Amino acid sequence: MAPRNVRNFWLEIQIDGRKTRIACGPQKKDGGFSICILQRDKGQIATGAYVEGRAGPDGDLVLAADGKDCGFVKLRETKR
Repeated sequence: MAPRNVRNFWLEIQIDGRKTRIACGPQKKDGGFSICILQRDKGQIATGAYVEGRAGPDGDLVLAADGKDCGFVKLRETKR
């Protein structure tokens, strides 16, 4: 089900073992988000991926991700 009010981005997260999903988005008109996903690597904690959504001054919305081996990759760019 789509949310009623969406600014630039809307995040929906379903985590195994949680009864309810996490759903939220930025409050400001020019707001964005960032999320760092950590995972285990041979008993240590490593960054699996970093994802961010940001609003540019010209109204472009950019969704991008950074993984250790692939570098920063633009996933999608849209207009507000």
